[in-house]
Amino acid sequence: MTNIQLLLSIGIPSLLICLAWIQTNGRLGRVETTVDTINHDQKSFYRLIGTIEGRVDELSRR
Repeated sequence: MTNIQLLLSIGIPSLLICLAWIQTNGRLGRVETTVDTINHDQKSFYRLIGTIEGRVDELSRR
């Protein structure tokens, strides 16, 4: 087998597998980042709701 045949039969498919793996991990990283952002936004939302409820309670006591 010549070097070119070896490259075509082993090297290029291996490269494609590596690129697919990198792409998949990149997508998973973006998903994790999105989930973290959603969790942070949800906590901020609940804090805001708690603040609003506290102010409503203060106004209702007056």
